[in-house]
Amino acid sequence: MTNILSTGLRMAGKTLRRGAVSAAMLLALGAGSAYAGDLTILHINDHHSHLKPDGRMSLKLDGKSTRVRSGGMPAVVAKMKELQGLNQNVIKLHAGDAVSGSLFFTLFKGEADAALMNEVCFDAFALGNHEFNEGDAGLAKFLDFLNAGDCSTPVLAANIKPEVGVSALTPRSATDYIQPYTVMQMDGMKIGVVGIDIVRKTKLSSSPDESTVFLDEAETAQKMVDELKASGIDHIILLTHYGYGNELELAASIDGADVIIGGDSHTLLGDFDDLGLNAAGPYPTVVKGVGGKSVCVATAWQYSQIVGELNISFNDAGEVQSCKGIPHVMLADSFKRKNADGDRVEIEGAARDAVYAQIKADPKLSIVEEDADAAALLDSFNVKVEEMRSVKVGNVTENLCLSRIPGDKRSKICAPEDTAGKGSDISMLVAHAFREMAKTSDHRHPEWRRRAHRHCQGRPDNGRCLQAASLRQHACRDGHDRR
Repeated sequence: MTNILSTGLRMAGKTLRRGAVSAAMLLALGAGSAYAGDLTILHINDHHSHLKPDGRMSLKLDGKSTRVRSGGMPAVVAKMKELQGLNQNVIKLHAGDAVSGSLFFTLFKGEADAALMNEVCFDAFALGNHEFNEGDAGLAKFLDFLNAGDCSTPVLAANIKPEVGVSALTPRSATDYIQPYTVMQMDGMKIGVVGIDIVRKTKLSSSPDESTVFLDEAETAQKMVDELKASGIDHIILLTHYGYGNELELAASIDGADVIIGGDSHTLLGDFDDLGLNAAGPYPTVVKGVGGKSVCVATAWQYSQIVGELNISFNDAGEVQSCKGIPHVMLADSFKRKNADGDRVEIEGAARDAVYAQIKADPKLSIVEEDADAAALLDSFNVKVEEMRSVKVGNVTENLCLSRIPGDKRSKICAPEDTAGKGSDISMLVAHAFREMAKTSDHRHPEWRRRAHRHCQGRPDNGRCLQAASLRQHACRDGHDRR
């Protein structure tokens, strides 16, 4: 069971949310000696308001391309409950970018996301860049929704400093909504979890208040690790929204961190070649850190498609002895292939039995029955989403290509050699739409000028750097993984 080191368990979470763990409190624990033990981390990241299962993914099952329904927050809730029941010393973490990306955010501004996150009851949530899409005030509103539940999830961002008395995030003190880290104890192990957000992208492509200060990611992480180590905390997890490549560099350079649970880059880790998916590395990725110590790095793809299960063993010196894990892909019991007419239909008989056999043999795959309470809660929000989805806004006469990263190979209709040079059709269309909007916008409005200055320094007709003066969302593509 997770103990948050304060005056109690979940009640202490509320205390920690409004004030960082004091040095005196940490010192009261005593430096002690490092404690060997096992820890399981269940984690997601970048669910981006994708609360419903996705019916667009194709996997290679029994050697054939098969359309599946996968993910969704009710499945995440169910899978985390299952895995929590199978493991001891479990921590549930979210590595940021919970909001923005579907009609659930357009309509509910984080209320639906918060409600489903509270069904999981995360032990910590790190802020991502998209949490600032609606400014500090919009983020505060989302966190109010999150805090309205019974979970009291600590919200972490050690390198973000909103101005006290100015920002909606810090009306009275620096830790009204956000704290740098949280501390837990289980089975004798003292565990610190530090939150780090990506700085440059948050400042350039989201809308934090001008007065909100962002500190260097690596310098802040090292400072927090040193502070926790000096206070007798044995094991330290960096919960980062920083991107897989950056997180690997962080693992190699930070002295004292044991685990990095990451997000931002929407990176798939694990062995997925047999399923027809391209992964960027192993799950977990083990990096040799300062002094040759092992640091475990894990991230869980995107859009509530995967629940990461990371199992760590610590030796008597408090160092990582081993880490292993499984990125769990959650499937519904729906498997479709094209028939002779080109229509996708449910497979039957021996073909379906072969798919079931492959799923049973692959620990990464499981057919998950959605959590009933979470599904009912989602349905209550989905009514308005379906109403908006049914509104006709226009017609297109051909497929429009969408590729998040120019040149990647994820799209089924985008040729990577085409998008590498100019971006995708929809990116171009959106860029031109924003440019046309800008022609008729009130250029005298100070908020418009401020955001336009921040966002419109590139060429909106260049698909590799789509920049737009939207008051709500901004997308940047400069040839790097800057999702």
